[in-house]
Amino acid sequence: MSLGTAMGELEAGLEALLSALGNAPAAELAASETAFARVSTAFEGVRAALEAAPDSRAEHETSLERCLRLYAVAVGLLAGRRDVLAAEREVCVQARGRLERLHAGPAAGASCDLSA
Repeated sequence: MSLGTAMGELEAGLEALLSALGNAPAAELAASETAFARVSTAFEGVRAALEAAPDSRAEHETSLERCLRLYAVAVGLLAGRRDVLAAEREVCVQARGRLERLHAGPAAGASCDLSA
């Protein structure tokens, strides 16, 4: 595979990944996984093409820079998603703690004297 073809595949894969990441996380999980697999394969193709013809890098510098920008945007989106997930997890941990404290309290009606 030529470097130009590999770079085209990588760019298309990164664009598909960004599109999948731009959608709702739960609804597009399969699309995100497919796009990520495509990007991983494309990165391997670029690496192999660069190893086979290292002198061809200069003529594809513009495409390489575009792919690096797309990759940076994808990493930024993933970091944002990670932060949201961490915040949601913290809310769940706090809610669980409150539920455990409520459950550990005295049994309902334990303070009632029914002998009277």
